[in-house]
Amino acid sequence: MQLLFGFAAVIVTIVGAVVKLTRSIDQAQRQIDSRLERLEIRIASVEGQNRAFLQVFPKVMTSLIRQSVLPLETGYPKQT
Repeated sequence: MQLLFGFAAVIVTIVGAVVKLTRSIDQAQRQIDSRLERLEIRIASVEGQNRAFLQVFPKVMTSLIRQSVLPLETGYPKQT
């Protein structure tokens, strides 16, 4: 009988350890997913800013050159 109780105690201990490890792994995975999501949002916002900058930059350069604020040589690379 004691052997049966000892065996049951070992099984309960193993199951408890597995449950605890599973919960720890799930929690770590949620933290990683949360961090990745925040990074993806930051990257997306930087990509959006870069797209906007690339769309506006040529217009700004052209306006500055037309208004003689910026010399043509500065605004565009020399043609060879």
